[in-house]
Amino acid sequence: MPLLQLQDYVTQQVEENPLLELVDISSAPVASMSAPSGNEHSEKPDDGLSSSFQDSSDRETVRDEDLSSYDGPARAVSLHEYLLFQLHCLPDDTPDLKPAEVLIEWLDSDGYLRTPLEDIAQTEGLSVAVLEQGLAGLHRLDPPGAGARSLSECLLIQLAHRNQSASLAARIIRDHFETFTKRRLNELVGKLHASPSEVRAACETIAHLDPKPARNFSADPALPLIPDLIVRKLEGDYEVELNDEASPRLRLNPRYRNLLRDPSAPADAKQFLRERFQQALWLLKALEQRSARLLGIGRCLVELERDYLENGVSHLRALTQDEVASAVGCHPSTISRGIAHKTVQTPYGIVPLERFFGGGLTDSQHPSNRISAHTVHAELKQIIASEDPVHPLSDEVLGETLRTRGYPVARRTVTKYREQLNILPAHLRRQLPVS
Repeated sequence: MPLLQLQDYVTQQVEENPLLELVDISSAPVASMSAPSGNEHSEKPDDGLSSSFQDSSDRETVRDEDLSSYDGPARAVSLHEYLLFQLHCLPDDTPDLKPAEVLIEWLDSDGYLRTPLEDIAQTEGLSVAVLEQGLAGLHRLDPPGAGARSLSECLLIQLAHRNQSASLAARIIRDHFETFTKRRLNELVGKLHASPSEVRAACETIAHLDPKPARNFSADPALPLIPDLIVRKLEGDYEVELNDEASPRLRLNPRYRNLLRDPSAPADAKQFLRERFQQALWLLKALEQRSARLLGIGRCLVELERDYLENGVSHLRALTQDEVASAVGCHPSTISRGIAHKTVQTPYGIVPLERFFGGGLTDSQHPSNRISAHTVHAELKQIIASEDPVHPLSDEVLGETLRTRGYPVARRTVTKYREQLNILPAHLRRQLPVS
């Protein structure tokens, strides 16, 4: 179990078993799962257009100052809550207040209104005209673009917030949006009767708009993220330890243990206590085994992933469960259960333990090593970021470049990784040269 689930389970056991006593559960500082951390968490599949736009007891206990790297609030605000807060700051007699409040509940996780107003009107018992009035009010709220019914409307709302509704960028979105998304800049120059530099500047303006208004909000109330393991560097070496501050600690209640030994105690009471005593011993042993196994996995990761700890994600190895199981001395299925939904605090933030396993490529220079896909992702992003925007690199050339840098990738693998990073193909990344 991850820590939060374990805490709930242990609390339940303490309530049901009088032999168990909860010694101490300290409230460890937590980080929000919705807080950004680089590209740590994969996003929902894109609509294919967003990539046209540019986007964190016996053991020594953990001290508060050691957890100072936890960032973000314990709970993130959802888009719905943020929009409702703005509405409730308006006077009660605002005409579009009620319909706007209704429409907020129909927004999807990206902040769009995908359901036709006619269907909403029928469900909510309101007229389409009233909903349109509410939608106009919703479009005036922050973040700009919330409540849009299409990507183009989302972008036009953002330009309207900037007082750029009559700009060249707005004309492109209204009249030539498909041409823009296909990056046919020369065609735009001819249709708009504008100079290449003007068109390019307008396209840059559009590219810096946000196609997903809800990007920086939590779709649901954020769950606190508490690491099971903590890695810290001490005297030039890395050490790993359990997050004792958040781990539940149990002991046997001495009062009931003494009652179990009391010869004058009723037989039925002693039988009940014997059963609970066995259950308590089982749980204490299970918690001890969990801690030992998790700590063993953590020590193995520190040993095998030292390059990552020293130099970052570009040096991350892709480990196998067999490899770690052999080092720890258990079955691979135990490793699979041991890392599921667990996290570790590293110098680069809180990272899921699963991040260190699976996928990747064989290192051509060191066949026993597996290169993590995240390492190749980072290298691929760096290559594309430094390419000539007028002559972007094809997937075949990207593959050749990666292979010269020691990453044995096929062209189809480059295509897969590029799509996972939401990066457009070369012909759609090409920019118009400045005249």
